[in-house]
Amino acid sequence: MKTTEIGSRTCHIIINGNELPTIYWGEMKDSSKIIEKVVALCGDVKCNYIVYEVEDWNSDFSPWEFTLNKKMSFSGGGRNTLNWLTKECITYCEKEYSLTGECIL
Repeated sequence: MKTTEIGSRTCHIIINGNELPTIYWGEMKDSSKIIEKVVALCGDVKCNYIVYEVEDWNSDFSPWEFTLNKKMSFSGGGRNTLNWLTKECITYCEKEYSLTGECIL
């Protein structure tokens, strides 16, 4: 597994073949042990993995702002994550690794 910075995010990259489908998967920061376990369980799945780290699940994946209570709120940063993913991450990975297979978000 190769780790690199793409834009402002840390990405863990596993390329098994440029013609294979590529799964772009978001995970919490410092989750490399979880990533390794999931990839090991999926060893028979023929694909590439681009796992990008996020700081705050509720902020980085929520499509709109919402406050449930004092302990639980969502800031609506999902659009920023999606823009980074489509404009920076996917573009970089397709060029850098000559990926031609399906793109799975």
